[in-house]
Amino acid sequence: MKKNFKDLKEIIEYISHYLPSQGPVRTFIHHNTLHHFENQPFFEAVENAGQIYDAQAYLSEARYQSEYFTGRIENSDLNKSFDDFDYSEPDIFLNISNKRFLRSLLVTAPPRLSYETLRWKLIENRELEFFSDHIFKKTINEFLMTERAMAAKAISPILPLDSSYEKQFSKLWPNDISSFHDKVNIEDLDNLKLLNVLWHVSIQLAGITLKDDKERDLVPEYDSPNHISSYIHESKLSTEEELVNTYLIKFTSAFLDVGLSHLSISDKEQGLLEVFLSHLKNDTNIRPSWLHNFSYDKNSRSSIQIIEDITQEIGVSKQELSSFLLRKSLILKGWAGLVHQSEIGVVGLGAQATLSDFIAVRLILEQAARLYIAKTGYGKNLIQEVDPLDLMNRDSSAIFTLSYHLFKAFQFSGIGGYQILSLDQSKLNLLYNLISDFSTIKRLRIWQSAYEWNLYSRTASAIISKNKNYKEKETIKPKCQIVCCIDDREESFRRYIEEISPEYETFGTAGFFGVDAEFHSIYESPAAFCPVNVVPTHKIDLVAKSGSKERLLGLGKAKQLQSDFSVFLETHSRSLIRGWLLAVGGILALVPLSISTLSPRWPHQFKRFLKRMLVNPNDETALVYAQDADHPEDTRFTLEEMALRVRALLMTTGLIKNLAPLVVITGHGSFSSNNPYRSAYDCGACGGRPGRVNPRVFALMANRKDVREFLLQQDIIIPTNTHFLGAFHNTCTDEVEYFDTEEIPDTHLKLFQGLQKDIEIARSKNALERCRRFDEVQVMNEKEALAHVESRAHHIAQPRPEYGHATNAICFVGRRSITKNIFFDRRSFLVSYDPTVDKSSESLKNILKAVIPVCMGINLEYFFSSLDNQRYGAGSKLPHNVTSLLGLMTGYCSDLRTGLPAQMVEIHEPTRLLFILDTTPEVVAKLMMQDPVMDRAVRNRWISLMIYNELDNSLEYYGNNNELQTVKDVSAGIRTVNSSLEWVVGKKEHLDFVAIKS
Repeated sequence: MKKNFKDLKEIIEYISHYLPSQGPVRTFIHHNTLHHFENQPFFEAVENAGQIYDAQAYLSEARYQSEYFTGRIENSDLNKSFDDFDYSEPDIFLNISNKRFLRSLLVTAPPRLSYETLRWKLIENRELEFFSDHIFKKTINEFLMTERAMAAKAISPILPLDSSYEKQFSKLWPNDISSFHDKVNIEDLDNLKLLNVLWHVSIQLAGITLKDDKERDLVPEYDSPNHISSYIHESKLSTEEELVNTYLIKFTSAFLDVGLSHLSISDKEQGLLEVFLSHLKNDTNIRPSWLHNFSYDKNSRSSIQIIEDITQEIGVSKQELSSFLLRKSLILKGWAGLVHQSEIGVVGLGAQATLSDFIAVRLILEQAARLYIAKTGYGKNLIQEVDPLDLMNRDSSAIFTLSYHLFKAFQFSGIGGYQILSLDQSKLNLLYNLISDFSTIKRLRIWQSAYEWNLYSRTASAIISKNKNYKEKETIKPKCQIVCCIDDREESFRRYIEEISPEYETFGTAGFFGVDAEFHSIYESPAAFCPVNVVPTHKIDLVAKSGSKERLLGLGKAKQLQSDFSVFLETHSRSLIRGWLLAVGGILALVPLSISTLSPRWPHQFKRFLKRMLVNPNDETALVYAQDADHPEDTRFTLEEMALRVRALLMTTGLIKNLAPLVVITGHGSFSSNNPYRSAYDCGACGGRPGRVNPRVFALMANRKDVREFLLQQDIIIPTNTHFLGAFHNTCTDEVEYFDTEEIPDTHLKLFQGLQKDIEIARSKNALERCRRFDEVQVMNEKEALAHVESRAHHIAQPRPEYGHATNAICFVGRRSITKNIFFDRRSFLVSYDPTVDKSSESLKNILKAVIPVCMGINLEYFFSSLDNQRYGAGSKLPHNVTSLLGLMTGYCSDLRTGLPAQMVEIHEPTRLLFILDTTPEVVAKLMMQDPVMDRAVRNRWISLMIYNELDNSLEYYGNNNELQTVKDVSAGIRTVNSSLEWVVGKKEHLDFVAIKS
């Protein structure tokens, strides 16, 4: 952490970067949880953040070992990881390589062991008599043969055991071990005796290693190496913090509230601190008892001055001040983060507070809590919970753990005790150094790299194998082209459309389709439908079509009446009589509640019926997006701006070469009931909102005659028979909705009707593939699958309406021909880009500027939320409650939950996103020089990068040293199947990538 600060304001500013940048949950935007650490190399960053936030930096070693034994991590992956971390030396001792021995240390590392656990393993579980189940029989046979041969040749006696360690193992020590000290009977050396010798030697090596490595204290890292925090070191909150947190949460939520709080706060414009101090002066029962007799005189001091005074008073030195204030901010980091979001002006917050005010209020409350505890003795008699591991003698735990670790590792390596006793001092020193140097952190880095490389290499193998004998087929004139968002959930949807007919082409581009504008609806507040890093400068209005104004006004009044009634129920039920009447009347709500619970699909179908029979806003409204000739000063799109947006999409996707008669621009979103995380499932490119407006506007632009004439002057021809159509894909129910269908030319109606039927087939197959990942769901066909996903989306008790971006791991930027007919298991963002029409690489530059931060943000939020769901994620959805209409708490009073809940990440594999670019190394090098965001992400390894070379069908990979390496060992190929459904039905787990017969 930075040490030299000019003043307290600079410290507060610096602290703000460590706080979550998640805004109101209604517009959830995925972002890198550790965004402030992106200037550090990835592994260094996650370890530093793990210390600051008291969070996991990696998966547990037990998890990695499980993945190894099930084949998810292979020896070749570990060897690649060893090479990346400079463990490539071919040193050999005892006839095995260093890599093999280090691999044995990886796969056998145990959690920290107590005496009782170790005794159970060795004596009760009889591990001194039998080899581990995972050891190959060949290795065991070699072990026995070599041990018998070496027993008579051992050049050193049993090494002297330190008396302090000997006492700790006295109860575990086999009674007959002393017989091996004097005389060796080779014929009598069975498994029991040989394993006992190995156990004895393992203890001695562990003792020597620990004695030589006292300062580093290697072994206590076994359990959780990154839970040693510099700033948050208590496992339990103190009594003082419990008092302060409860009040501070309620007060801050009421201050920021936008319509839910029971406590109404006036004069919010005065700021958080002023409102708080005014509240202290009022003798009200709303204040907790411990604050009743407390007062604080501000004396015209600012929050900064109050912080300075209090920290000086309690003895915080200048050197400790930044760490102290950071720790105070992180106690309720969710609320502190939301306060800071209000300070910088994030849309959707009801009031503006400052981080310095928040910290000042906390320090004042802590003063009050200390006085109250000192006066009343509150909390003194509470039983303090103590972690049992803290009661364990650390030296005992260290020797137990390391001894057992070496005992198992030697077995996996095929190394016996007598072989070790035959080593001269130089070889023993090599062994000590290998053990001592291979710390927990290094092991975890290697595990994570191998875990990721397994996925990367399988991806490379799929692409190279599929394109190995690829020959350009005769160009088929497409009858329809479907442009989707790059979202990984659209990978399967596009795949099923392409499986239906080769006359369908699909493309992927950012789901706002270049339409960066603020949308003004009849029913909702204005909202920006574009990426969060884009400031909209244009305006789109939703207006009533001719003859439909009265119907839409009626619909608007109905919506307003519904809203007013909800407010009435909330605010007028706080008296005895009204509350009783509303409670009795609420019995009537049991009827729709029961229906929506027992058969959630019925209300959904009823709403669809009403939509067809009554007022449908999409049919009754028009979009005003272009400048009127009479009002050229407004903020709508000019003719040139419209043409440039249409041109950009055609150029970047490659659509410019072969436009079909019908081009469907398809946005996406996710509609579900009783789901506070709904916006997290929507389109990130549309600012965390459903992408309904943007495809519709783009289609209207591209169909304009004046836009096409403007493009013709730039030698871009859109055929007169090409019609663009806006559409929307609901990724939760798999429904597809089409806009402005009345504008479809008569010549295209038959084509559109055929497309609708094929889309119905594709979406039903897609629903069946999605259903395989849901627990306890057994659907037999596409019809049942569609019914299930529709029901699931509207079930008010369903915490998993869909899995969102769970499993995202790859982002391919290039021609669809390279990845077409490859089953990617919904794991890839697919971005269309054609280098043959982008000679200057300008289109690729623009694509990556948007795609890298967006996709990296999605990937890393899922990465960290699945890595440590309590610290970086939101925990379980089930006890969540909406607070202030802004965020979520666990229970009725907790810190704001940031990140993603367990139900969104439980099937996710935390791997960094692999970008595969269809271009050349020279272009990538140029783009990295021009774009600091891309350069930092690649060089610090927040993303992984491969470059596809079409000429020789190869892939090059940016290694740890940021030098290109040719991806090798991918010649095994991939399996070919007849269809996607043949491969997925009946399987729950992550699936290998396969080729689909075209």
